[in-house]
Amino acid sequence: MKRKNIILIIVISFFVFAFLVKCLFSSPTPIEYAEKQSGLNLPTEIKLVKFTQNWKNTNGNGMRYIEFNLTLEQVKELQSQCLKKPYKNLPIKENGFNPSSLSRSDEGYYKINLLSKNNFDFELTVLDISTRKLFLIVDIP
Repeated sequence: MKRKNIILIIVISFFVFAFLVKCLFSSPTPIEYAEKQSGLNLPTEIKLVKFTQNWKNTNGNGMRYIEFNLTLEQVKELQSQCLKKPYKNLPIKENGFNPSSLSRSDEGYYKINLLSKNNFDFELTVLDISTRKLFLIVDIP
């Protein structure tokens, strides 16, 4: 009986250790970052075009940029989700924001989350319907 308990404790300890190692050393995928920031349920077949991030270790400042190409069906699904969430119609009307390099379209939705009072730290999500792209930016200068 004692031998079985010892083996059981060793097996459980191994799985707990493996889980902790996975949690500590794995980074979220671009889709996981995008879902958390946007609040949208992204399709697993979504096509990642660009993912860059650069964080300064000394003060935590930096940026993350994620860009996805979407199929027409994916655009329709994300559009219906945007309509149920606090997304606004393009173009972006907030003071100090002119991301014309992202979207020149007036057809789509965006959500901006100001992370500080000075409007320099922000999260921006843009669903551009005409180009069928989803952009996500976090910028903390």
